[in-house]
Amino acid sequence: MTISEDAALRILKRTLPRAYSAASGRKVRVGIGDDAALLSHGQLSPSRQELVWTVDACEEDTHFLWQWMTPEDVAHKAFHAALSDIPAMGAAPVAALCQLTLGPRVSAAWLSKFAEQQRECALTTSTPLVGGNITLGESTRVITTVLGSVDARRVLLRSGAKPKDEVWLIGQIGVAGAGLRLLQARPTRSRGRGSQVACLEAFRRPRALVSEGKKLGPLAHACMDVSDGLARDAGQLAEASGVRVVLEQAGVEAILSESLKDLARSQGWDALHLALQGGEDYALLATGPKEKRPRFAQVIGRVEQAGRGSPVGAFLSSGTSLRALAGGFVHRPRK
Repeated sequence: MTISEDAALRILKRTLPRAYSAASGRKVRVGIGDDAALLSHGQLSPSRQELVWTVDACEEDTHFLWQWMTPEDVAHKAFHAALSDIPAMGAAPVAALCQLTLGPRVSAAWLSKFAEQQRECALTTSTPLVGGNITLGESTRVITTVLGSVDARRVLLRSGAKPKDEVWLIGQIGVAGAGLRLLQARPTRSRGRGSQVACLEAFRRPRALVSEGKKLGPLAHACMDVSDGLARDAGQLAEASGVRVVLEQAGVEAILSESLKDLARSQGWDALHLALQGGEDYALLATGPKEKRPRFAQVIGRVEQAGRGSPVGAFLSSGTSLRALAGGFVHRPRK
């Protein structure tokens, strides 16, 4: 049986941190388990800036099918999916590297369009693509590494949530999951029509919330990006912080986009389920005090103290009942 992502992560978190202090000279502040690694480089600079380093993969037949996306879509999705981890730490991007494996279907024309969109992403996000590597393979794979920088006093971790914090959402959830469902039902490069447009665009062209993440640094206590479904990611934040994250069903439903609700109605889908279980939205999930809530954040819940009779985890409150949240989005081969 193939190992799950969560089980694989538990093995790596248990094993690899043993080498941090010995191999790094205590430069590793945060390793495996957050959105990105946090590295101290005070010996190299007198400033309080620290390095944030992340990597992400976008692979044919796992993250996308060839008939779903143009080369521009693939380039955009790969770049922004990797970049999203940087604002999730309250950091600003510095530069990116790309490992590109060219499958047999990649032509010169395809690669030219792909590269042009990478250049556009680099320009619009102020994240220069400074190098990488190219190989040939059986399928197309884009692995993007992004380096960021953050003031050590303003770095955001998943472990910082505090009881009495509000739970904030920045961005949209569920729309990318709806776009994925459309593509799974009718594989096509069509841009769609009506409410389909926004959902397909959310899946193909997500946007890393770089500006919003930087602004959250001095305001929030904890943050992470929502790439594996709100239910799963809220649970990860709760576990890292040792608290209960209680999402209000009415609050979550109130912030769902009209495009998502319209498409869900027309297709007979559950919009709330898509919001909780759909992935690849790259919104930001943060917690912080009410008095520091930024205008661009929407309140969807609260943080509570965990203890006897109040287990750590993520829960959904409907007002009259409370249920534990489970599941989430997992990337699986789509062949």
